[in-house]
Amino acid sequence: MAMTPNDIIDYETGEMDDEQIPAFFQELIDSGLAWKLQGHYGRTATSLIEQGLCHAKLRHTWRKEGLTMKIQPKLAYRNPCYPINEMNPNKVYDATPATNQPNWQEREAIFAGGHLLEKGEYTTVSP
Repeated sequence: MAMTPNDIIDYETGEMDDEQIPAFFQELIDSGLAWKLQGHYGRTATSLIEQGLCHAKLRHTWRKEGLTMKIQPKLAYRNPCYPINEMNPNKVYDATPATNQPNWQEREAIFAGGHLLEKGEYTTVSP
């Protein structure tokens, strides 16, 4: 689905059906607009990602641009050698793409809280 200016109007007026809404939000996520429009769009995008109806995209330009995203780990992580790096699944952490890891884009590998996490081990809160 290629997004048009009328898509926001259709969404806002309730003219999109249940199949069109995730596709619309995926376009917003992919373009980054989901995080630039009013808060409702970012919260809805996050909810759709958590439900598995949309997916967050890691961008290879993050490292060059110094970008980070907010994530929430699905489990508690602890390194017995470095207890200060504990991660709590009830907290949100800054994350950066793990560009030094093989196939990091396909694996959606990130570094957060001193830990290497991959797709399925975290939920994206915002890019």
